[in-house]
Amino acid sequence: MPSAIGTLLDEVRQRLPLTDYLVGKGHALRRTGSNRMLALCPFHADKRRPNMVIYADEQRFHCFCCGAHGDIVDMAQHLEGHIDFTATLRALADRLQVLWPNERPQSGEDIGSVLTLAVKLYAEHLSSEALAYLGSRGFLEPFVQKWRIGYALPKSPQFLRNLLKQHNVTPEAALASGVVVEVNSRNGHYVRDFFGNGGGYIIFPNPGCRGVIVDLQGRAFPDGGKPKYLNLPKSRSHLFNESILPRAAVVLTEGIPDALSCLLVDQPAVAVYGTGGFSDRFVNQFARCRRVYVAFDLDVHRRSIEVAMQFGLRGRVLVLPEALGRKGDLNDLLVQRGAQQFRADLTQLLQTADTGYAMAINSLPADLQPYDLFETAGPLLAALGALDPVSRDSHLQLLHIKYGIAMETLRDAAREALLVMPSTKLAEAVADSSAE
Repeated sequence: MPSAIGTLLDEVRQRLPLTDYLVGKGHALRRTGSNRMLALCPFHADKRRPNMVIYADEQRFHCFCCGAHGDIVDMAQHLEGHIDFTATLRALADRLQVLWPNERPQSGEDIGSVLTLAVKLYAEHLSSEALAYLGSRGFLEPFVQKWRIGYALPKSPQFLRNLLKQHNVTPEAALASGVVVEVNSRNGHYVRDFFGNGGGYIIFPNPGCRGVIVDLQGRAFPDGGKPKYLNLPKSRSHLFNESILPRAAVVLTEGIPDALSCLLVDQPAVAVYGTGGFSDRFVNQFARCRRVYVAFDLDVHRRSIEVAMQFGLRGRVLVLPEALGRKGDLNDLLVQRGAQQFRADLTQLLQTADTGYAMAINSLPADLQPYDLFETAGPLLAALGALDPVSRDSHLQLLHIKYGIAMETLRDAAREALLVMPSTKLAEAVADSSAE
């Protein structure tokens, strides 16, 4: 059964089609098929060549240049400047005189206040051993203090809960934040700290706007017998350090220590919470970034390609040295090279990073028969067919060199692939083709 918010969202989509909304905002739409229209993309300020496709039958949009995509709520949030999804949906519902459901979620500010207090308490108990470990990973004490990194003591299931009580935090607010959890046992229900039940965890706060903490992640210390990384028991709705967006160039890393490694040398960076933590709902946050460098660990190189292609031409794949080992990451590079050399190495890696499209072409099998190319890489060809002529031909040239197929034939294939792609799932299909 759909939720009350889901039902409201469906009604808003039905009563205010995306095409009508865009026309009402003064955007010119040009029909290119029975269910497709082209428009200048407002997310990256198209000037001459329309890059945004409107799928009228689905009432969704996708820009093949910057990767922005979504529905009426995503578009309204960007054009009208609402703070988040909920505020945008409420504004649209009010405009359409659609009643808002009675259910009201816990205030994000209330949860943020509890998390911010928890971070302060964890930081006050950062052990010398944990501080030494952070130093061994390249993060010295002033940097640790700047980022308010703390420590959840080993085997302290009531430590934080008791401290929150002393600060007059209600049990309901503590539970809503996720830093304490309710557990079932044979003796009934009881409440314990989320991070403090087993061995210790170094706590990485995620700062939002105005310094309010929006999430926490724990890194096991000491190691052994427990998950290496532990996230709060709720879905991830924020990137680490996302409040810095947009920037002209930003590195997107797999983990928080990797982002901190970049920030140590003044390179803007954000992080997902593991490779599974990146969702396409985050793409629009990067719409005004000129370059997005995806720098995931070496063992998930294909995932780096998938994510980079979601940003269109702006996405670049940062390839780490194989000498770091199978699971090497940016923090390993910092530890191995030291901060000064890491800064120079990172600059070089950014300069040589290539597009996700180019990396996907490079990852195609060398022994692929030319007559199998369209079936194997049709979605990739379709994405290239949506690019401007220079960018399209630059990438098709790579296929020409690899497989010996004539450029004019490749151009025809790219145009045909774009025509037959049925929906806005194209970006996902491109990602799938890169992993074959």
